[in-house]
Amino acid sequence: MAICPISQNVQVNDSQYEEDEDDFEDEDEDEDDFEDEDEEESNEYEAEEISNTRFNITVCELYNSAVHGPPSFKSLHAHYLVLHRLKKYDARLIDKMIWYYTGSRPNYKHPIIRNYIHIHNKMVPEITECIYLPTGECICIKKTLWIRLIQRTWKKIYKLRQETNARRLLPRNLFYRGITGSWSVECKYSPSHSIRGMLSALSRI
Repeated sequence: MAICPISQNVQVNDSQYEEDEDDFEDEDEDEDDFEDEDEEESNEYEAEEISNTRFNITVCELYNSAVHGPPSFKSLHAHYLVLHRLKKYDARLIDKMIWYYTGSRPNYKHPIIRNYIHIHNKMVPEITECIYLPTGECICIKKTLWIRLIQRTWKKIYKLRQETNARRLLPRNLFYRGITGSWSVECKYSPSHSIRGMLSALSRI
């Protein structure tokens, strides 16, 4: 008869032990969350921290007095204000930042730029050169545009090469080369085989 209470006590203690294990697991999950937050914070430069490189991955937006307060000088409205500087590309962290800035603010108007709302809602990470002003603001000059220009120019060159190679494979052009030793006029020109100098045309603009 004395066995029943003991077995009940054992069962109760086991359930309490399981509950304690669950508490420890919850604490471990909380610690993991804190570790993830620490990792995310470590990927971002502090305001006074100097970058080792000239260009940084940043999240930036056009300066707007309705959001950022009165400007320290008049032309600040025409500049991009740096919101975050990142030490490395972290897609998850960047997505969180962009979601916060694009989803948590009303659609303010800009005193100069008419399509400000469209630009703001299309916010993406940028490669920029950061400039600190004497008044404390950090503005930036976007450099991602040059990467897009390189991509666009290279696509054009690659397309021309493919078209030239296709014309050179035609029997009449192969026959012409076999007789004369050179390609005909329609397939003689081929873009340079090197990417060096492919943006030289932009320097004349």
